[in-house]
Amino acid sequence: MNKYGAECEKRCDARQCSGISTCNHVTGECINDCKPGYQGIDCIQVQCTDGCKPGYREDDCTVKCETGLYGAGCSKKYSDRKCDDNTNCDSKTGECIDGCQPGFQFTDCTLECDEGFYGYNCSSNCSARFCQSEDQCSKIDGACDCLAGYQGTDCTLIKEASKDNDKDTGHDNKDTTIIILAVVISILVVILIIFVVVFIKYRKSQGTNHTDNNVYESNGPTTAHIYDDLGSRNPENFTNHPSSVYYNTSGVSIDASQ
Repeated sequence: MNKYGAECEKRCDARQCSGISTCNHVTGECINDCKPGYQGIDCIQVQCTDGCKPGYREDDCTVKCETGLYGAGCSKKYSDRKCDDNTNCDSKTGECIDGCQPGFQFTDCTLECDEGFYGYNCSSNCSARFCQSEDQCSKIDGACDCLAGYQGTDCTLIKEASKDNDKDTGHDNKDTTIIILAVVISILVVILIIFVVVFIKYRKSQGTNHTDNNVYESNGPTTAHIYDDLGSRNPENFTNHPSSVYYNTSGVSIDASQ
């Protein structure tokens, strides 16, 4: 069996030469190049035709990335990430363990926020701010010029003066309510007083009418008494002197001849 290399430790038939090739006893070189997926002078090194997995490099993808590099073929740099801390970098994914700086996203924090979002992990919505112009929205902090009554870098905080005004408005509303209640109660009291006065007058008028009725009833017997007095006298006096008849309503006998 043909061999090659130092101390002839390599076998010529283990090579992956393309076509028939002689086998140099020193290098084992394949004269017609290598079969697909292999590389090297003697075509025994595996070649990753689809590239290496993240964290590895070289044609055979057997060498790990050096410090400061990560990703497929070790093509990305730690320094390009926007991590929220200075944590060590995973050589395969470059993941930022403690999250991204404001304005960036993805595992390795290399992508800016999508349009309309900003802040840590791109979690804040530009439309939730109170800006004079919606066209201004920094992906890092959402900075813009605020509308009246709002403050903060991203105009999401209500000014203290506005809060005080709200409190004052609340106090004014309470005062107004108290005043309205006082007026209503006063009106009800006045109505009650008027009702009581009218009722008392009504009761008094009823008492007066009752007294008048009693007086009228007491006059009945007095009148009858008058006729009795007159009847006891000579009837001729009444016939001959009709103009001399007097009615005594007080119950005292009156001489008809006077």
